[in-house]
Amino acid sequence: MKIKKRPSMRTLMRHVEAGSDSGYCIRCWTLHHAIEPDAKAYTCSNCGAHAVYGCEELILMQEANEI
Repeated sequence: MKIKKRPSMRTLMRHVEAGSDSGYCIRCWTLHHAIEPDAKAYTCSNCGAHAVYGCEELILMQEANEI
């Protein structure tokens, strides 16, 4: 399993503004599609962790310094 680079706040905002319904795994940073904006702890198809969060949720988590 390859660990990818953590997305920037700007990248997350672009996903949200585009209405792309995307999210990232906070363990391996794999991008996932068809993820609700407020998704929390969905299963990652890359690493198997329950760590996929919607982009809007990730923005809130970053602002609160939770990730």
